[in-house]
Amino acid sequence: MIVKKNIFYIISIVAFCCVLNACQKEFTPSFQEAETNRVVVNCIFDTTKVFKVTLSQTQSVVPTEYVPNSIADAEVQIFANGQLLETLTYDETKEAYFSIQKPQLNTDYQLKVNVEGYETLTSEARIPDAVPITKVYISDSSGIKFYDKRIEYTLQLQDPITQSNYYRLYLISHQYPLVLSDSSIVLNTDSTVIQDYCFRSYDTSFESFEPLAHVDSGFEVPSFCPNGGLFADASFNGQFKSIHLEMHNFYNFFPNKKLVFHLNSLDETLFRYLRAVALQEVNRENPFVESVKIPSNIQNGEGIFAGVSTSIFELINEE
Repeated sequence: MIVKKNIFYIISIVAFCCVLNACQKEFTPSFQEAETNRVVVNCIFDTTKVFKVTLSQTQSVVPTEYVPNSIADAEVQIFANGQLLETLTYDETKEAYFSIQKPQLNTDYQLKVNVEGYETLTSEARIPDAVPITKVYISDSSGIKFYDKRIEYTLQLQDPITQSNYYRLYLISHQYPLVLSDSSIVLNTDSTVIQDYCFRSYDTSFESFEPLAHVDSGFEVPSFCPNGGLFADASFNGQFKSIHLEMHNFYNFFPNKKLVFHLNSLDETLFRYLRAVALQEVNRENPFVESVKIPSNIQNGEGIFAGVSTSIFELINEE
């Protein structure tokens, strides 16, 4: 009787395994590969520096072969208003192509790149007109002293009405460092530390990518640090615009000698490119966020070729 029962158990287990095996389906993970790597161009230019063009290649999620960081054997040319301006020279130490001449205003530039094995890459761009910062002033002086927590500024500009305008605002501070002197900490007014300056704003014109920061007032405020904030004139086209900014000493510890406001004027392509890059950077460690498509204005390739102009306003702390 026991033998019959054991045989029954064995037959049942074998049958179960057969059924289980029949329900199995072999799965081999695969990733969709691009047919070939594409050339990536990066060149954002202004009138203060020569053209700098970096060339690289797109990377596969699961690389099957080595892809160099930089393409060093390309022909890179810049045209101005349809005429060849210059063939750029590759710098091995900086892994980029450089011109001798600086970009100029009121000029249409064309980029042409020839890389062996790829179609010719082309793009067009010009430097947009700068929009001046009309005024910057301290709108709340309760935080002007060294150890106070908050300082509020108001920045004003006159937005041109002729077209849609795109901006990036960032701040650079020239600060006095602290030094130890005679067992006490004092300001070294003979030296200056230059660094990015963080700010916050309630202004809904700004595109916010950073997590909202909670402040003592109980409100959550978008923070723009350290690469500044992007905004467009969709809500104030052609109008006089006042932007309220808020700074906090736990972000910017040293007292300011001088605060420099930089207002970049961008074209729409560069604006969307910087916005996508910011979104990708914020979400790069979250595996459950949908991938960000980076806009490109490079024909037969990827990347950006765009001009930018800058309006600067310096606010000096005379205390």
